[in-house]
Amino acid sequence: MLMDLAHNNLGKKSRVHRYGTIGSSPFRWISKNRTCEVAGIPDEYCICVREKQLSTNDTRVQNAAKDLVAYINSDLLGSTIKREVCSPLHLRNILSAQMLFLGPHIAQPKGFRVLYRVMVQVMPSNALFEGTVEADAWNSHGYIVGDVNRINRYGNQSHCVSDKIVQLYCYCTDLPDGMQQNETQHSTIESQVTFDVTQE
Repeated sequence: MLMDLAHNNLGKKSRVHRYGTIGSSPFRWISKNRTCEVAGIPDEYCICVREKQLSTNDTRVQNAAKDLVAYINSDLLGSTIKREVCSPLHLRNILSAQMLFLGPHIAQPKGFRVLYRVMVQVMPSNALFEGTVEADAWNSHGYIVGDVNRINRYGNQSHCVSDKIVQLYCYCTDLPDGMQQNETQHSTIESQVTFDVTQE
């Protein structure tokens, strides 16, 4: 729309084939049956989605939560953990979980898939993260959809890194309960994880 205004392109038929890869101009016809995918809206932000609350004891939820924490460690913290700058994070609690239903009139079908939105607490930072995990019938691990959002403040927990994105997730190894304690707990952490129970 802004590009149309800037170029005085306000006719019923656009003089420009496409400014970008997504979006539609309100100055021209928009299909009533357009989907979030056509509009360029990520699945996790599609407001037409239906949600179902799930118990945090649900095996699917626990798997999604583990996939989320593994993604933070491998993809978002990655090299900082290898260089022992940031401590690896471990799942402490699952605080909430929802299954997201994307109907055929909302998103184009992409095979048999399910989206889970989970909020987790990790240790040693006690950070709260929320992310969306896509699971399907062919893979044992889920894929992270969109951003992983930090819900609480991180203060000086990430003072050892300057990258603004990494700061959201990093717990510096020179802080109490940093790398050394995590390494000693790693072998037993799976049996110590606790889950909060919510009503279905």
